Amino acid sequence: MVRLIVGRGWGQGPQHSQSLEALFAQIPGLKVVLPTTASDAKGMLLAAIKDDNPVVFLEHRWVHYAMEHVPAEAVPAPLDGPKKIRKGDDLTLLASSYMTLEAIRAAEALGREGVGVDLFDLRVARPLTLSAVIASVKRTGRLLTVDTGWRAFGLGAEISAQVVEACFEHLKAAPKRIGLPGHPTPSSRALAKAYYPTSGDIAAAAADLSGLNETRIASLRQTLDAERSDVPFDIPHPSFKGPF
Repeated sequence: MVRLIVGRGWGQGPQHSQSLEALFAQIPGLKVVLPTTASDAKGMLLAAIKDDNPVVFLEHRWVHYAMEHVPAEAVPAPLDGPKKIRKGDDLTLLASSYMTLEAIRAAEALGREGVGVDLFDLRVARPLTLSAVIASVKRTGRLLTVDTGWRAFGLGAEISAQVVEACFEHLKAAPKRIGLPGHPTPSSRALAKAYYPTSGDIAAAAADLSGLNETRIASLRQTLDAERSDVPFDIPHPSFKGPF
Protein backbone atom coordinates (compact mmCIF):
# COMPACT_ATOMS: atom_id res chain seq x y z
CA MET A 1 0.00 0.00 0.00
CA VAL A 2 1.39 3.38 -1.04
CA ARG A 3 -0.03 6.51 0.57
CA LEU A 4 0.33 9.73 -1.44
CA ILE A 5 -0.76 13.37 -1.21
CA VAL A 6 -2.35 15.12 -4.19
CA GLY A 7 -4.12 18.41 -4.79
CA ARG A 8 -3.87 22.14 -4.71
CA GLY A 9 -2.65 24.81 -2.35
CA TRP A 10 -0.01 27.38 -1.51
CA GLY A 11 1.50 27.77 -4.97
CA GLN A 12 3.17 24.38 -5.08
CA GLY A 13 2.61 23.94 -8.81
CA PRO A 14 3.12 20.73 -10.81
CA GLN A 15 5.80 19.41 -8.45
CA HIS A 16 3.38 18.94 -5.53
CA SER A 17 -0.17 19.86 -6.56
CA GLN A 18 -0.94 17.46 -9.41
CA SER A 19 -3.81 14.97 -9.05
CA LEU A 20 -2.79 11.79 -10.86
CA GLU A 21 -5.62 9.42 -9.92
CA ALA A 22 -6.65 8.84 -13.55
CA LEU A 23 -3.08 7.85 -14.40
CA PHE A 24 -3.00 5.23 -11.65
CA ALA A 25 -6.53 4.07 -12.48
CA GLN A 26 -5.35 3.09 -15.97
CA ILE A 27 -3.48 0.10 -14.48
CA PRO A 28 -5.47 -3.18 -14.21
CA GLY A 29 -5.07 -4.89 -10.85
CA LEU A 30 -4.10 -1.72 -9.01
CA LYS A 31 -6.65 -0.41 -6.53
CA VAL A 32 -6.98 3.38 -6.39
CA VAL A 33 -8.61 4.82 -3.26
CA LEU A 34 -9.74 8.45 -2.83
CA PRO A 35 -11.12 9.10 0.69
CA THR A 36 -13.05 12.26 1.45
CA THR A 37 -14.26 12.04 5.05
CA ALA A 38 -12.22 11.51 8.19
CA SER A 39 -13.95 8.20 8.97
CA ASP A 40 -13.33 6.91 5.44
CA ALA A 41 -9.70 8.04 5.60
CA LYS A 42 -9.12 5.94 8.72
CA GLY A 43 -11.26 2.94 7.84
CA MET A 44 -10.16 2.68 4.22
CA LEU A 45 -6.49 3.15 5.16
CA LEU A 46 -6.76 0.19 7.52
CA ALA A 47 -8.46 -1.86 4.81
CA ALA A 48 -5.83 -0.87 2.25
CA ILE A 49 -3.04 -2.05 4.56
CA LYS A 50 -4.76 -5.40 5.04
CA ASP A 51 -5.61 -5.86 1.35
CA ASP A 52 -3.51 -8.43 -0.51
CA ASN A 53 -3.68 -6.36 -3.71
CA PRO A 54 -1.48 -3.34 -4.46
CA VAL A 55 -3.32 -0.17 -3.37
CA VAL A 56 -2.57 3.47 -4.10
CA PHE A 57 -4.16 5.59 -1.38
CA LEU A 58 -4.51 9.20 -2.57
CA GLU A 59 -5.29 11.92 -0.03
CA HIS A 60 -6.05 15.38 -1.32
CA ARG A 61 -4.24 17.80 1.00
CA TRP A 62 -7.42 19.79 1.61
CA VAL A 63 -9.49 16.83 2.86
CA HIS A 64 -7.16 16.86 5.88
CA TYR A 65 -9.26 19.81 7.04
CA ALA A 66 -12.54 17.84 7.04
CA MET A 67 -13.81 16.99 10.52
CA GLU A 68 -16.24 14.42 11.91
CA HIS A 69 -16.44 11.87 14.70
CA VAL A 70 -14.10 8.94 14.11
CA PRO A 71 -14.45 5.78 16.25
CA ALA A 72 -11.40 4.98 18.36
CA GLU A 73 -11.46 1.33 17.33
CA ALA A 74 -9.34 0.10 14.43
CA VAL A 75 -12.21 -0.98 12.16
CA PRO A 76 -11.48 -1.32 8.43
CA ALA A 77 -14.01 0.21 6.01
CA PRO A 78 -14.85 -1.55 2.74
CA LEU A 79 -12.81 -0.48 -0.26
CA ASP A 80 -15.89 0.16 -2.34
CA GLY A 81 -18.03 2.94 -3.72
CA PRO A 82 -19.58 5.14 -4.83
CA LYS A 83 -21.43 6.04 -1.62
CA LYS A 84 -24.63 8.06 -1.77
CA ILE A 85 -24.50 11.05 0.58
CA ARG A 86 -27.57 13.04 -0.56
CA LYS A 87 -30.82 12.04 -2.27
CA GLY A 88 -32.53 13.97 -5.04
CA ASP A 89 -34.62 13.41 -8.14
CA ASP A 90 -33.42 16.01 -10.66
CA LEU A 91 -29.73 15.36 -11.20
CA THR A 92 -27.08 12.73 -10.45
CA LEU A 93 -23.81 14.26 -9.26
CA LEU A 94 -20.74 12.04 -8.80
CA ALA A 95 -17.74 13.71 -7.14
CA SER A 96 -14.43 12.47 -5.79
CA SER A 97 -11.99 13.39 -3.04
CA TYR A 98 -11.94 17.09 -2.10
CA MET A 99 -14.41 17.97 -4.86
CA THR A 100 -17.06 16.03 -2.93
CA LEU A 101 -16.86 18.74 -0.26
CA GLU A 102 -17.34 21.44 -2.88
CA ALA A 103 -20.18 19.39 -4.38
CA ILE A 104 -21.95 19.23 -1.02
CA ARG A 105 -22.00 23.03 -0.82
CA ALA A 106 -23.25 23.21 -4.41
CA ALA A 107 -25.98 20.61 -3.75
CA GLU A 108 -27.19 22.54 -0.70
CA ALA A 109 -27.45 25.74 -2.75
CA LEU A 110 -29.22 23.90 -5.58
CA GLY A 111 -31.67 22.45 -3.08
CA ARG A 112 -32.65 25.98 -2.06
CA GLU A 113 -33.46 26.61 -5.73
CA GLY A 114 -35.65 23.51 -5.92
CA VAL A 115 -33.12 21.27 -7.70
CA GLY A 116 -32.81 17.88 -5.99
CA VAL A 117 -29.30 16.39 -6.30
CA ASP A 118 -28.57 12.68 -6.00
CA LEU A 119 -25.00 13.09 -4.75
CA PHE A 120 -22.38 10.32 -4.65
CA ASP A 121 -18.84 10.25 -3.28
CA LEU A 122 -16.73 8.06 -5.61
CA ARG A 123 -14.30 6.78 -2.90
CA VAL A 124 -12.64 4.20 -5.21
CA ALA A 125 -11.50 4.95 -8.76
CA ARG A 126 -10.30 1.40 -9.50
CA PRO A 127 -12.08 -0.96 -9.50
CA LEU A 128 -14.81 1.32 -10.83
CA THR A 129 -18.29 0.12 -9.87
CA LEU A 130 -21.07 2.31 -11.21
CA SER A 131 -24.23 0.24 -10.74
CA ALA A 132 -25.69 2.63 -8.15
CA VAL A 133 -24.85 5.68 -10.29
CA ILE A 134 -26.37 4.08 -13.39
CA ALA A 135 -29.55 3.32 -11.46
CA SER A 136 -29.65 6.93 -10.30
CA VAL A 137 -29.17 8.33 -13.82
CA LYS A 138 -31.96 6.10 -15.12
CA ARG A 139 -34.17 7.88 -12.59
CA THR A 140 -32.90 11.47 -12.90
CA GLY A 141 -31.90 11.45 -16.58
CA ARG A 142 -28.93 13.76 -15.91
CA LEU A 143 -25.28 13.24 -14.91
CA LEU A 144 -22.59 15.65 -13.74
CA THR A 145 -19.13 14.41 -12.72
CA VAL A 146 -16.56 16.40 -10.75
CA ASP A 147 -13.04 15.29 -9.91
CA THR A 148 -9.69 16.79 -8.95
CA GLY A 149 -7.80 15.71 -12.07
CA TRP A 150 -7.70 16.91 -15.65
CA ARG A 151 -10.98 16.95 -17.55
CA ALA A 152 -9.50 15.41 -20.72
CA PHE A 153 -8.82 11.66 -20.42
CA GLY A 154 -9.94 11.85 -16.78
CA LEU A 155 -12.19 9.95 -14.40
CA GLY A 156 -15.19 11.98 -15.55
CA ALA A 157 -14.63 10.93 -19.14
CA GLU A 158 -14.57 7.22 -18.25
CA ILE A 159 -17.57 7.50 -15.93
CA SER A 160 -19.60 9.42 -18.52
CA ALA A 161 -18.78 6.87 -21.20
CA GLN A 162 -19.91 3.95 -19.06
CA VAL A 163 -23.11 5.70 -18.00
CA VAL A 164 -24.02 6.63 -21.58
CA GLU A 165 -23.42 3.05 -22.72
CA ALA A 166 -25.65 1.72 -19.92
CA CYS A 167 -28.57 4.14 -20.04
CA PHE A 168 -28.48 6.24 -23.21
CA GLU A 169 -32.24 6.00 -23.72
CA HIS A 170 -32.90 7.39 -20.21
CA LEU A 171 -30.84 10.58 -20.64
CA LYS A 172 -32.69 13.89 -20.73
CA ALA A 173 -29.48 15.80 -21.48
CA ALA A 174 -25.90 15.06 -22.41
CA PRO A 175 -23.69 14.39 -19.35
CA LYS A 176 -21.35 17.14 -18.18
CA ARG A 177 -17.95 16.74 -16.53
CA ILE A 178 -15.91 19.21 -14.51
CA GLY A 179 -12.16 18.87 -14.11
CA LEU A 180 -8.95 20.80 -14.56
CA PRO A 181 -8.16 22.50 -17.87
CA GLY A 182 -5.50 20.95 -20.09
CA HIS A 183 -2.55 22.93 -18.77
CA PRO A 184 0.27 22.23 -16.29
CA THR A 185 -0.68 22.96 -12.69
CA PRO A 186 0.17 26.63 -12.03
CA SER A 187 2.11 28.07 -9.09
CA SER A 188 0.86 31.64 -9.55
CA ARG A 189 -2.11 32.57 -7.35
CA ALA A 190 -3.71 34.54 -10.20
CA LEU A 191 -3.47 31.57 -12.56
CA ALA A 192 -4.60 29.12 -9.88
CA LYS A 193 -7.78 31.10 -9.27
CA ALA A 194 -8.76 30.55 -12.90
CA TYR A 195 -7.51 26.96 -12.94
CA TYR A 196 -9.41 25.20 -10.15
CA PRO A 197 -13.20 24.67 -10.26
CA THR A 198 -15.29 25.70 -7.26
CA SER A 199 -18.69 24.99 -5.75
CA GLY A 200 -20.00 27.90 -7.81
CA ASP A 201 -18.84 26.21 -11.00
CA ILE A 202 -20.46 22.94 -9.92
CA ALA A 203 -23.75 24.62 -9.05
CA ALA A 204 -23.81 26.56 -12.32
CA ALA A 205 -23.15 23.43 -14.41
CA ALA A 206 -25.77 21.45 -12.51
CA ALA A 207 -28.31 24.25 -12.78
CA ASP A 208 -27.74 24.56 -16.52
CA LEU A 209 -28.07 20.78 -16.91
CA SER A 210 -31.33 20.93 -14.94
CA GLY A 211 -32.81 23.68 -17.11
CA LEU A 212 -32.64 26.69 -14.78
CA ASN A 213 -32.62 30.05 -16.52
CA GLU A 214 -29.53 32.24 -16.75
CA THR A 215 -30.69 34.65 -14.04
CA ARG A 216 -31.06 31.89 -11.44
CA ILE A 217 -27.76 30.32 -12.48
CA ALA A 218 -25.96 33.65 -12.08
CA SER A 219 -27.57 34.15 -8.67
CA LEU A 220 -26.46 30.69 -7.53
CA ARG A 221 -22.87 31.30 -8.55
CA GLN A 222 -22.85 34.76 -6.97
CA THR A 223 -24.15 33.41 -3.65
CA LEU A 224 -21.58 30.62 -3.45
CA ASP A 225 -18.71 32.88 -4.52
CA ALA A 226 -19.72 35.46 -1.90
CA GLU A 227 -19.63 32.82 0.85
CA ARG A 228 -15.88 32.48 0.41
CA SER A 229 -15.05 36.02 -0.70
CA ASP A 230 -13.16 36.67 2.56
CA VAL A 231 -11.24 33.38 2.36
CA PRO A 232 -7.89 33.31 0.49
CA PHE A 233 -8.25 31.19 -2.62
CA ASP A 234 -5.38 28.87 -1.75
CA ILE A 235 -6.81 27.56 1.54
CA PRO A 236 -9.99 25.48 2.11
CA HIS A 237 -13.34 26.97 3.01
CA PRO A 238 -13.75 27.24 6.83
CA SER A 239 -16.59 24.72 6.75
CA PHE A 240 -13.98 22.03 6.05
CA LYS A 241 -11.46 23.18 8.66
CA GLY A 242 -9.86 20.69 11.04
CA PRO A 243 -6.45 19.38 12.06
CA PHE A 244 -3.90 19.25 9.22
